Amino acid sequence: MAYQPIRSSADLAARLIPGATREDHWLDFKGLNAANAWPYRDNDNGRDECRLDVAAFANEDGGSIVIGAEEVEAGHVFARFTPVPNAQERLRGVDEILKEKLEPRPAIEPYVLQSSGEEEVIVINIPPSLRLIALHSDDWYTFPVRTADSRRYLALAEVDARMQDRDRVHRLRLHQIPREAPVGLDAKVDSQLSHDNWRIGHVEEDVVILTKVPIEVPVPLAYVETVYKAGLPSAEWVIALSCYVNRHRHRAIVTVTKEMPFGRNAGHYRSRGLEDEG
Repeated sequence: MAYQPIRSSADLAARLIPGATREDHWLDFKGLNAANAWPYRDNDNGRDECRLDVAAFANEDGGSIVIGAEEVEAGHVFARFTPVPNAQERLRGVDEILKEKLEPRPAIEPYVLQSSGEEEVIVINIPPSLRLIALHSDDWYTFPVRTADSRRYLALAEVDARMQDRDRVHRLRLHQIPREAPVGLDAKVDSQLSHDNWRIGHVEEDVVILTKVPIEVPVPLAYVETVYKAGLPSAEWVIALSCYVNRHRHRAIVTVTKEMPFGRNAGHYRSRGLEDEG
């Protein structure tokens, strides 16, 4: 599943079903405290909690915090909406909180929405961040991440590994490509194939599935070098690959290999060119 922001009352009704919807990797319910009609305390610790919740989603796959969503007592299951007093003012306050102590500052998409019962609630959509976001406090940094329906913190070795995780960056960029958008391949492609008018089938943990009817080919994310928007009619996006895209000589099968297959030579392949419209 990819990040799916909640931007409208219709989205809210579809995503949060009383008694059925559970908190998960992409969704966090925040009920209101009786003391201040807000999920976070009105002090430095409360403001840091808000920052950590936002950074945790940004550091993973993105997600939405729904303020005014009450849970059942037994677990992380949505029960009902509670209206947030002065929702617009509260939303401006969240924006001010996130301007401080987060490095770099994460992007958010905040909305005040009405539920089907006309309760006014706040939804903070947090897209996944390509850069790792830290909460800076005094002389130390904390790196939160979202896990299932909770939050944890990266150890030092994990921070170092995440900083070098190219596959995650490519996965997030590939998720930005709409399924209908034409994709071009900047790779050594079999001369019987075109570089352009491919599509993204879906993106898995370590593989992207490329399609061109009737072809479907899995490509390891390790082979992806760059993903960028090209804006061409037959290649709205381009994926640069460090591999050979091979068509089987007798069957409608396409494979990718790191090296040139045995028995082939450079004349079997073409590099990408702007004139290649396929």
